[in-house]
Amino acid sequence: MRYLKICVLCLGMFFLFSASDNADIKAQENLVKFEFDLNRPVVRHGANNEWDARHTAPGAVVFHDGQFHMFRNGYRGWPQPSQVGYLTSEDGVQWTEVMEQPVFSHGSVPFDGVRLALLTSAIVEDDGTWVFYFAPFNSQGNPTLGVLRATAQTPTSTWVMDDQVLLEPGSDGEWDENFLAITNVIKTDGGYFLYYAAGNDEGDMAIGLATSDDGLEWTKYNNPSTSGTFSKSDPILRKTQDWEVNIQDPRVINTPDGWVMLYSSFNGNFRNQGYNIATSDDGINWEKIQPTPVLARSDVNRNPWYPELAYRNGTYYFYLEADTFDGGTDIFVSTFSGSFR
Repeated sequence: MRYLKICVLCLGMFFLFSASDNADIKAQENLVKFEFDLNRPVVRHGANNEWDARHTAPGAVVFHDGQFHMFRNGYRGWPQPSQVGYLTSEDGVQWTEVMEQPVFSHGSVPFDGVRLALLTSAIVEDDGTWVFYFAPFNSQGNPTLGVLRATAQTPTSTWVMDDQVLLEPGSDGEWDENFLAITNVIKTDGGYFLYYAAGNDEGDMAIGLATSDDGLEWTKYNNPSTSGTFSKSDPILRKTQDWEVNIQDPRVINTPDGWVMLYSSFNGNFRNQGYNIATSDDGINWEKIQPTPVLARSDVNRNPWYPELAYRNGTYYFYLEADTFDGGTDIFVSTFSGSFR
């Protein structure tokens, strides 16, 4: 009888561990992974002596009037003055340059000390006005000023930049006191959401949120129950996993599947450690879809940089700037069809 009990116990443990192993395997199979072919860029940087002779990055991708519009950053080195090029696409993969010259030039930036202004987001207003949002950097490559905005009637008409900063870093002692950088603006029926990467002197970067009724006056998200560093505003996404170091590059879209954010983590040497996806029902409270990145640094054999995220008819388009063998950077794309929930 004792032998029988032991056998039954062993059999139960076998099924228990088998079920656990199967659950782990299933969980691993369900992980979302993006794959990039870094031998096939969708947009290349320019030839020698051109305005984008060394680097190009997917500043903003917008789907409007039945096609994709890409506004890419181009520059000859970091931190050298940047310009904005314009391309269109029917499928989000094959791109056609609209004009050889940039649609926005660094000379249009009316602020002293801005060495480079990276386009980070673009929207189209209800009246047809196009809006660009920029992250300005100084001569040392540090984002210390805030968020800048420019408008135009069409992508190829004259762009005029506002003469005031749209959103600034926090005061001394706040979590976003040191800088406020890469942003993403979403327009909804109820107003505007501006996501930004920020940090303080402690070096702990996170993603914050500001909202606006008119796109001009902004209020940072603030949880009244917090104090100290978070007494005036609060981040809406912070590092929680071992592979995450500093959280930045919020790329947010509002889809039939809810709010979706692509974000990155990078280390102290400004090398990206990976990218992950988070989802939300309200644009404020976010949940990461998995503990591991959808694209890890080990998944690519060259340095990955600035990302962008677009959506169309159930397919997500993950654009990425990555190093090339000639010392520059090109733009690559990977797609995912389905739900992140």
